[in-house]
Amino acid sequence: MLFGAFEKLALTVGLLAFALLRLDELSAPAFFAGFIVALATHHAALVLDTGDGREA
Repeated sequence: MLFGAFEKLALTVGLLAFALLRLDELSAPAFFAGFIVALATHHAALVLDTGDGREA
């Protein structure tokens, strides 16, 4: 269980580093903004869940 979480974190960090190395300088802030929005959307969906199968 713990090793799976570590592997997921290591893969995420590795893929983010790879993406940053491949992006232009001006694309990096947009990439990070999109990544943060994707993470925030996931957590917002958990908060907005009404529990009855419908969205709020």
